[in-house]
Amino acid sequence: MSSFIVPPRITNRSNAVVDVEEGEDLNLQCEAGGDPTPFIEWTKGDVLLQSRNTSTALVIPKIERKDGGNYVCTAVNSAGSVSYSILVRVLRYRPYINKAVSSNAIVKSWLSHVTSFKCVVDANPAANFTWFKDGQAISSGVTTTHNMSILTLAPSAVDDFGRYSCKATNIKGTALHNVTLQQLCKYRDVAFFLFFSFVFCPNDS
Repeated sequence: MSSFIVPPRITNRSNAVVDVEEGEDLNLQCEAGGDPTPFIEWTKGDVLLQSRNTSTALVIPKIERKDGGNYVCTAVNSAGSVSYSILVRVLRYRPYINKAVSSNAIVKSWLSHVTSFKCVVDANPAANFTWFKDGQAISSGVTTTHNMSILTLAPSAVDDFGRYSCKATNIKGTALHNVTLQQLCKYRDVAFFLFFSFVFCPNDS
């Protein structure tokens, strides 16, 4: 048995940058030598993923977009520690609704008033959009650019109110964004409009 202690050193590891697609299994390798034999810890940011494990690999099944980022392998023994960082890039992933800039779940309007719904996603490759009302696809009033689609309409009948759905799809999957259009009464006169809020009036026309 050796009377010397040897600090850890990384002997075998994954590339510094690892590219994967969403849905694939991520397998990161990190092996180290030293005396005594070092153990391996894996971290991502401030999160400890794997500690004092006899396995040198970190496996994440069916990786998602949120799993991208920097992973750090640290080899530790009584003589010290050494770390190695691996950047994981999730290059292709299904659409994710960007709720911060998409329309709220409920939009209020009234008859003949022009109203727009926005559906914004983060997707790679870019998503294709389809809008639906009561299961029927809508083709008119739709404007689509890169990863964003806007539906513009002016309700002409009570049936135009209700739930609208935006479906965003690419080769990796699908996301849905639902918006309910609620009807407001038209104001009866200017004074009412100035001093009172709109009230719900489902049968107003």
